[in-house]
Amino acid sequence: IEPHQGVGFTGGGKSILPGVAGEDAIKALHSPLLSDHPGVRIGINNNIARQEIEEFAARVKVDFIVNLVMGSEHVAPEKNLIKSFSGDVVKAQRQGAEMYRDFAEVNVPSKADIVLTTPGGYPHDQNLFFSIRGPAAAYLNERPVIKKGGVVILASECRGGTGEIAAFDLLLNASEPREVTRKVRAPDFYVKGQWCADQWARILQDIDIIVVTKGVPSSLLERMFMKRADTVEEAIEMALDKVGKNGKILVMPDGLEALAVLRE
Repeated sequence: IEPHQGVGFTGGGKSILPGVAGEDAIKALHSPLLSDHPGVRIGINNNIARQEIEEFAARVKVDFIVNLVMGSEHVAPEKNLIKSFSGDVVKAQRQGAEMYRDFAEVNVPSKADIVLTTPGGYPHDQNLFFSIRGPAAAYLNERPVIKKGGVVILASECRGGTGEIAAFDLLLNASEPREVTRKVRAPDFYVKGQWCADQWARILQDIDIIVVTKGVPSSLLERMFMKRADTVEEAIEMALDKVGKNGKILVMPDGLEALAVLRE
C-alpha cells in the first residue's frame, strides 16, 4: 500500500480492477469521467475511482486479501515490512492506508517555486511512462505543493526511453498540452496508456518540467513540451533562470512514497 495519483492509495480491490480485469473495465476505470472528479487525487482514499474498484471487487466476491505496508528503501538497503493487513477487501485496505499516512505524511509549510523529485527509484524510473509519479506527487494531490508557473525537476534514469508509445504519441503529435486533454475527452476516443499522457498534459499546462536523464534525448522531450538536463545541478540553474534566483526549492526524493501535504 502506497499513495497513488488516481485512487488515493494502492491496495485492496485494485488487485482485481485493474489487476485481473478485462479491457472494457480497465478503460472505464481510466476514463476522464473519473479522473476529472475533484476527489481523484493522491492520498484521498475514498474517492469515486476507489468506489468503482470496490464495487467491482464486491461483484467478484473477493473473500480475503493480504496487503503490506513497507518501509522506504531509502531508510534500509531493502524495503522492510512494517505491517500486514488482511481480511475484508475494504477494511484491510483502509486500515493499511491510514497507517501509511501516519508515518509517511510530510507537512509542507508553503508552495515551492521549484520541486526536485524522482519517481522513487527502480522500477518506477525505468521509463518516462512510470516516471509520472514524480511530477504527480507535487501537483496532482489535493493541494499542490508547487506554484503555477513553477518548475518540476524530475531525476529519472529512463533506461527504457519513453515507455508506452501510443500514450506518448499523443504528446508528440500535439501543438500544446491542452490539445491532449481535449483529445482524450472526446467521445469514444481511447489509446492504451492515455491516462498517463493526460496526466503529463495536465501538469504541463501549468508547470515547466526539466528531466534529468540520459534515456530520453532532448529533441524528443522538447517535442513533448519538456526540457532535458545532464545533471541535477544544471537543471537547478535552468529552473532558477525561470523563477528567479531567490526561488524556493522543495526536495521530494521519494516520489510518491512520501505523502506531501500543504499546510499554508
